[in-house]
Amino acid sequence: MGNVRWTVDAQTCVGSATIDLFVDGARVGSETLAAGGTSRSYTVIAGTHVLGASESNNAGYVWPSQSFPVTAGGTSTQILLCG
Repeated sequence: MGNVRWTVDAQTCVGSATIDLFVDGARVGSETLAAGGTSRSYTVIAGTHVLGASESNNAGYVWPSQSFPVTAGGTSTQILLCG
């Protein structure tokens, strides 16, 4: 098992929002994150996963999904860039 988490980039993002977090297309959680903030870690099976995120409101921003390798006992972080 390994871990994944998301960090909202402090340089390109401002404010805070509730963000839905996805692993391989499945929603794994929803957290309110401010610019520079990092989600808690979510445990996944080791291997390559597609991480995604979107603001929870209907017209919210959708970040591009990215593939990340997750090693056993490791943590992978998707950086959410704005703009």
